[in-house]
Amino acid sequence: MVRVGRALNSNFEQLEQAIRERAYQIFHTRDVDDGDALSDWFQAQSELLNDVDLEWKEQKRSYVVEGRLDGYTSKDIDVEINGRVLTISGVHCESSDEDSDSSEHGYTTKRQQFIQQMTLPEDVDLDKVHAKLHKNGKFKLSLPKHKHG
Repeated sequence: MVRVGRALNSNFEQLEQAIRERAYQIFHTRDVDDGDALSDWFQAQSELLNDVDLEWKEQKRSYVVEGRLDGYTSKDIDVEINGRVLTISGVHCESSDEDSDSSEHGYTTKRQQFIQQMTLPEDVDLDKVHAKLHKNGKFKLSLPKHKHG
């Protein structure tokens, strides 16, 4: 089960800070005439974020967001709703020991993360939103419509 909440995600704020810091590093390493702040931001974003392909579907009684989130666990995924803005984000860190040779010992961390945001239609019943990440990496978010009548 993936946690569904309604508070702003602190992961989003941390990610934004990491992008800001990387964009600043890019700015300092390039020639003044070779780019601009927006290009630096987009480059930092592309370096720090993974692409995920989520598909939005409208059905008779609900909306569904589906996609593959390979490499993530349900604990890595946050689904949050603030007002009518849906944010789906994920952060996964993997640490491993590596022996570079017999006398040195190295430690590496692999980090993958993503964030997707969209505005929800007015007829979504925000109290009945349900998300699940299957062991095979398939993600499904169900957003039931309000019952009229």
